[in-house]
Amino acid sequence: MVYRFSFLRRYTHRGSTNGRGSKGATLESVEGYEPHCRFSIEHAVDHFTVDANKSHGRIDARGALVDAEGRAVELVNTGLVRINEATLPLIQQQPDAKTAPFGHGLEVVHFRTGCDEYKDLENRIFVSSMRFTYIDGERTGIEQRISEVVSGTGME
Repeated sequence: MVYRFSFLRRYTHRGSTNGRGSKGATLESVEGYEPHCRFSIEHAVDHFTVDANKSHGRIDARGALVDAEGRAVELVNTGLVRINEATLPLIQQQPDAKTAPFGHGLEVVHFRTGCDEYKDLENRIFVSSMRFTYIDGERTGIEQRISEVVSGTGME
């Protein structure tokens, strides 16, 4: 399989621990990706649960995206975060928390829409690497790098 970097999602956290404060965040496709997308996140909610053995956390996040013309798309993320020395302070919102490097959290991303312009996104498979961003011990946002999974060639 080949991964093609497709989208970058960034938002500034507005005080909620479950992501409901993400209004105004953006999700934008990278240059050259079709269809070109630039969405604002109008509403989002994320649920984070920790496995009984405390080795992994599970993400279930959904968001309502809207483009400049008012066309709507639903964003659905399900994922897994390794709980370790890099992520535990973030999860517990400890004062010494720092932005972790990418690679500890992975998600599967789905798009749903009734809009013809973006309908083909439903027929693609996306994965992402994500991280919470912290400055001075305060959660300030999320960065998510979303890639489309495409069939590899030359393996015959």
